[in-house]
Amino acid sequence: MLVSWRLWKKRNECVFRDTTPDIATVVNELLEDASMWVQAGASGLGAIGWPARAVVPPLVL
Repeated sequence: MLVSWRLWKKRNECVFRDTTPDIATVVNELLEDASMWVQAGASGLGAIGWPARAVVPPLVL
């Protein structure tokens, strides 16, 4: 659900604000969102390897 939400938000930004999609930005925003979800007490993120991936540095392409 988190990935779908982030992709939907990026899609809307591109359509309504005429921005260019950038995969590195999307991935970094997704990691930030997931980190906030974990801090807020979200459960079930372990299925995608969270929080072990929380230490991944920002993606630079």
